Amino acid sequence: MSPPSDYRRPLRPPQFTLRALILLVTLLAVLFSLVNVLHPIVMAGLILLVLLIAAHVAGNVIGTRLREVGDRPVTKDGREIPPRRFNPAVDRASFAPPTDLARKISLGLPLLLVTTTGALAGGFAGGTWAWLATGADQWLSIAIGAIAFGFLGGFGSFAAFSFTQVLLGAWWQASRSASNLASSQRDARREAE
Repeated sequence: MSPPSDYRRPLRPPQFTLRALILLVTLLAVLFSLVNVLHPIVMAGLILLVLLIAAHVAGNVIGTRLREVGDRPVTKDGREIPPRRFNPAVDRASFAPPTDLARKISLGLPLLLVTTTGALAGGFAGGTWAWLATGADQWLSIAIGAIAFGFLGGFGSFAAFSFTQVLLGAWWQASRSASNLASSQRDARREAE
């Protein structure tokens, strides 16, 4: 049996129609005509939004083309190689054991407590900072600071705790012996049935 080919078709250069070019020029003309009407910060935000949308669309197009090109190997001269038959001699023992990362488990009470604590600490810090920066008479600024920093504190503590939980779980699973891994696979199969 011959080894699989590493040759793939290269990406074509980007192509666009005349209609797409005219739409792009029109969008840029409208965007730049707003310079005299909008505040510079709002204008910068609109330009950033347009660039983000363009980058997203370009990434989707390039990703789709790469997936199409990557799935079809070719010979050195560019002809497609027909797909090979599946080798029935391959069994489960030929693959690495499955990990626990795909299992869906409850987030649990510790994560809820850590997230709540982070949100409360962030809200207190944000409210205190707004109070020190603006004075005691600016209650709206204090409330906005507390809410914004509360959200950031809760989100940051959630992300840090859940990332650490998954990292330590994967590390623990990787350090287990093969016998423990085989027994956990049997338990997982029993749960699935």
